Amino acid sequence: MAGFDLERLKGDVAGGISSALLTVPMSMGYGVLALLPLGDQYLSVAILAGLYSAIFIPLTFLLLGDRNALMYAPRSLVTFLLATVVGGNLAHEHGD
Repeated sequence: MAGFDLERLKGDVAGGISSALLTVPMSMGYGVLALLPLGDQYLSVAILAGLYSAIFIPLTFLLLGDRNALMYAPRSLVTFLLATVVGGNLAHEHGD
């Protein structure tokens, strides 16, 4: 492989692990926050939704050919908007 550098690989692996350690708990929290209006019985679903977004969003961008050095993960603004939509739908269904 042309241009292969073991030192660069070590740095990339260390950066990937650091990024995962930061992204996974943050994504779980955003998942819980987004589905909070549904109630405590959906807590495990919310955590899984956050974990799936932390895994599948970056993989999707990688498969689509994006090679930028960015970290893709759920964002707080999107989470608040999603929680508002979920809460609004619940209020509409219950006639509140």
